[in-house]
Amino acid sequence: MVPWKLKKRHVYYLLGLTFAGLLLVAISWEFVLEGLAVPFFYRGYTTEPLIERWEYVFTSLSFATVALIMLGWLALRGVTQSERDRSWMIWVSLLQLTGFTGNSRI
Repeated sequence: MVPWKLKKRHVYYLLGLTFAGLLLVAISWEFVLEGLAVPFFYRGYTTEPLIERWEYVFTSLSFATVALIMLGWLALRGVTQSERDRSWMIWVSLLQLTGFTGNSRI
């Protein structure tokens, strides 16, 4: 049994942290790491204009957001189903504890 229960707010936190991490990676690659790594492999490298760099960041985050929306939707659906199953199990346990099973004959 899991010692903690996954709630919808946890899914939202994870999605937000993932988006922030993707933003950090995209910006650090475009504005810092690309200028350090690419000239090592390709001698004729020239830096791109600022608008192209921001276009890359925006495009990569747009596609990542689409993926996160799909994953978030599936995760939230799973959490909702888990909560529904948990409440159903509690209800059935209470019925069994009270002795009412619904099939007693008069």
